[in-house]
Amino acid sequence: MSSALQETFSPRNLPNAFTATRFALVPVLLLLAATGNPSAFVAVLAAAFATDAIDGYLARRLQLESPLGAKLDSRADMALWLSLPIATWLLRPEFVRAEAGS
Repeated sequence: MSSALQETFSPRNLPNAFTATRFALVPVLLLLAATGNPSAFVAVLAAAFATDAIDGYLARRLQLESPLGAKLDSRADMALWLSLPIATWLLRPEFVRAEAGS
């Protein structure tokens, strides 16, 4: 196996791989919301939240904390949380309208 490939699959990259997965799940969540699939949306959302817990645990447990990992984790969290109001609007527009007082 080439050294670049070995580095890609190195345990040192495992926490960041979970963070990248959370980033990748954001458009999936929006697609599920746009297509009106709430059950799948909740399942994928739970998986996204699980990646948040797992990446932090692994980084601490394996002593792989880094400034880059912390920044990526924070940005993935922000992308996930910012997608939720959009998904709510797509899945439950009547709820959003009622809460907005329209």
